[in-house]
Formats: sequence, structure tokens, C-alpha cells
Amino acid sequence: MEASRLIKVPVQDLRIGMYVDQLDRPWTETRFMYQGFFIQNQETLEELARVSKYVFVDADRNAGESKSQPVRSIERYPVTQAVEREIVVAKTIHREASAAAKTIFTQMLQSGRLDVELAQATVNPMLESMMRNPNALIWLTRMKQHDSYIFSHALNTSIWGIAFARHLGMEKDEIFEVGLGCLLMDVGKTQLPLTLLLSPHQLDAEDEKSARSHVSLSRGILRGMEGVTPRVLEMVQNHHERYDGSGYPEGKKGAAIPTFAKIAGIVDTYDALVSFRPYAGERPPHEAARYLYSLRGTLFQDEVVVKFMQVLGAFPTGSVVELNTGAVGVVLAQNSQRLRPRLALVLDEAKRRFSTPAIIDMMFDQPWSDSAKFWIDRCLQNGAYGVQPEQLGI
Repeated sequence: MEASRLIKVPVQDLRIGMYVDQLDRPWTETRFMYQGFFIQNQETLEELARVSKYVFVDADRNAGESKSQPVRSIERYPVTQAVEREIVVAKTIHREASAAAKTIFTQMLQSGRLDVELAQATVNPMLESMMRNPNALIWLTRMKQHDSYIFSHALNTSIWGIAFARHLGMEKDEIFEVGLGCLLMDVGKTQLPLTLLLSPHQLDAEDEKSARSHVSLSRGILRGMEGVTPRVLEMVQNHHERYDGSGYPEGKKGAAIPTFAKIAGIVDTYDALVSFRPYAGERPPHEAARYLYSLRGTLFQDEVVVKFMQVLGAFPTGSVVELNTGAVGVVLAQNSQRLRPRLALVLDEAKRRFSTPAIIDMMFDQPWSDSAKFWIDRCLQNGAYGVQPEQLGI
């Protein structure tokens, strides 16, 4: 195969449609998730000018040639409610959904009885909230703490699954199936020993084999139950299969993995990365996103990863960020321009704490919409400058 023809181009000479193959600095020192990308808009041109003096362009590629090009999906479902207003409703929905998830899994632990009707009743209001504005419940997955990883992970994965399916423009009944499948796909874990589920250490080979049996256990519990569709069963059976064939239980690869299961697999992995686990800790959202992106083409299909990155945004919800002015805040919600989200500012330019977080929209609020004067400079670790997203009280 003939090598690509790379040309060194000053940033002022870049144009929309060019493919940036390399920067003049390490990718990790920039806010770009994509290590190699097509320039799609003026926003990207401005960001490149901000971080680089020159880049290397692949002269043999243009914006019409790559199937893996990170083209933004056309939003089928517009946002109809501001995130601050939706959060008021979403808090109640999230609180009730948390209690329901706990009830569902506790009943399974104690009696082996699965309440599918309660699961369906839990997904419905979450779906309606996320159709209005997905950012509210996504925010709450980061802000609200739960008393058990298995409960919270099931709920968070359901929320992320709904958000991803909504972004992909699926039919509403299909989005519901994704939410239900993500909520219930780990019910088989309730049949495993608690010592295995609560182990503070990385599992050895024998315990890992036992843990993997939760897939067949989950499918066995759900098979034949009213309200559990064939696609939900496919999700349960295949959500640990991986694009390169390294997954389980059957080692399926590529197109053999159903689309619903590909969605479930990536949201399951993302929430596991950002959630606290005794043997693994947790990663900040931006680090988890970068790690997921590094898995494209191997564990996960390239297109699936890129489209999920669009849901997460360049600065995922819940990330602590520092602006070029020195102000520090937490990402509250995503916007169509991925570099200009909605923020809850906690510290001003001198790192003095506001009495209450200042909510700003970097796309629409004046003067914050001026991209020449205000931009997010970098993501920070949770707790930087004393800023803990979970303590904002929003």
C-alpha cells in the first residue's frame, strides 16, 4: 500500500475539508480527541490556530473519501427544554429510578424474582426526560452518588444507552429497548457469590470465568419474560462481545455483533471507567473518553466510538475545566459546537470561589460566545483547586 503524502501547512493556510494527520506538538497536550481528523468547520480552524503553528496534512485525502470520518449525526430529536429547567424534573425521575433499580436488584438477590414491569416503568420517564433534553439526566449520573455499584451502574448505563440511541436517531420504541436492555443486562450478577461481586481486587482467571457467566445467567432470567423483546435478549447475550473478536461469551467479531449490543457494550465500558470500583478506582470523564477513543477499530467499531464521542463532547459532562482566563468550572451540558459547552463556573479568574455557581453558555451568552476571547484551555482532575463536581448542589 502506497504511503500517504504529508505536507507541512501553516495553520493560517488550512481550509475546511483538509485532513490533519499530525500536529506540531503531542496530541495529549491539546483538547483534540481525534488523532487524525477532517477539518469540518470554522471552530476547528480557530482551535488549530490557537494550539499550533503548523500541522501535517494528508494531501491524498479529502472530506469525501473516508468512511471513518467523524461526521456529526443529524439530530432527529431537537432539545425542547433548557437543561436548568429539565434538571428540576429530572432530579425526581432520577431519585425514583435509583430507588427502583435498587428494588429490582435487591429482589433478585433475595428471591430471584425479576420485576420487569418495574423496570419498564423506570425507563419510560427517563426516556421522556431525555427526549426533551438528554443533558439533565447525564449530569445527574455524574453528580448523584449511590450506595452500590451494581445498582448505579445499571441505571447509569441505561441513561447513557438512551442518550446514544437518541443521538443515532433511532425510533422511540427502539430507544426504549436500549434503555431497558442496559438496565437489565447484568441481572445475572445477582446469582453470583457476593464475595465475587464485592471483591476489592482484580479477579484471577478462575474468578473471571465465574464472573463472565453472568451473561448466560442474565439471558436465562430474561428469556421468555413478557416485555423482554428479542433485541433486548440480543443486547444481553452480546454486550461483552468485541469488534476484534476478543470478547465473550462467543468471540463474535465485526458485523456479527448486533447494533444494539454494540451500543450497550460501549456505554457499559464508559460508565465502568468513570465509576468508582474498589479494584480500579475511577477516571475523570475526559480521560475515560480518550481511553475509549484509543480502542477504536479494536475492541469497538471505529464509527461507533466516533459517534459516542459526539454524545460525550470534547469536554464530557461533569469534567472540571479551566478557561483561558483562569476561571474554573464544571461542564454542565453539551452544545452542538463541541468546544463550547454550558458551564457551571465555580472559581473566577483569580481562583476565588463564587457564592453560588455561575451558569454560562459558551455558545450563546454574552460575552462568553466570543471564541476569540474565551475558550476552555484544559481539563483538570476532579478536586483541582478544591472543585468537586459532586458538591455543586445543582
